[in-house]
Amino acid sequence: MIRVPLRDADAPALVRELYAAGVPPAALILVPADLGRPRAARDSALDAAFALFEGRGGGFVPTWNWRAFLFGPLWYLRKGLYAKGAIVLLLVVFPLVPLPAGFLLQLAAFCYCGLVGNWDYYLLEARRTQWW
Repeated sequence: MIRVPLRDADAPALVRELYAAGVPPAALILVPADLGRPRAARDSALDAAFALFEGRGGGFVPTWNWRAFLFGPLWYLRKGLYAKGAIVLLLVVFPLVPLPAGFLLQLAAFCYCGLVGNWDYYLLEARRTQWW
């Protein structure tokens, strides 16, 4: 058995080269690198939210996440939601409106994180996407 770490983009080229060299298709098995590693334990509130989403057939249900609300874009970045985390971070750090409206924009961004954070993380875990 040979273990070769590959990026997703490199795997098809390697498979073509091996097939061209005469390696039979049954002798080649590609598995994800994180297969078999224990997953990080989720908290029970997140499990309850995921079960609620699954109960709706994977549809959105408003839930509240205090950690996402308090830490906002940092929570998104920590969970691997880099695109949405960067967008919320830009809205919070560099509001494009005057000061009083900027505070309202920041509050709205943190409320978005608290209200939709579980759903966004569910999309990443279940559908492997960071977008709606």
